[in-house]
Amino acid sequence: MIKSKCILICTCLFFFFAIGCEKSTESDMGNVSFGVNTHLINCISVAEVFIDNKSQGLIPGFCDTIINCDSVNTLNLKIAVGKHSYYIELKEQSSSCCNEQSGDFELKDNECVKIFFDLKKSE
Repeated sequence: MIKSKCILICTCLFFFFAIGCEKSTESDMGNVSFGVNTHLINCISVAEVFIDNKSQGLIPGFCDTIINCDSVNTLNLKIAVGKHSYYIELKEQSSSCCNEQSGDFELKDNECVKIFFDLKKSE
């Protein structure tokens, strides 16, 4: 009887420490949101975002500002914390014209970084 209680207690303690020591992937992540005011140019265009030289996708629409990291018409990503570089490439469909913006940002736990490509300032 005492042996079975000891085994039960040891098993419970093992699971308690195994679950308690498991590292949460959510705590090492943050949010970044990319937006662009493409409605200021009079043509169809596509804005592609790269983080650390890897394509992350297209900005799905246009906006005048980014309010938070789940705003409509922005590219919203959850990525690992740390220092990152970014590059936004804006291509106009009807020509070979291209605008671009690049830079660096540092993301902390559960932080929201907003990166806005303002075409009024890039002219």
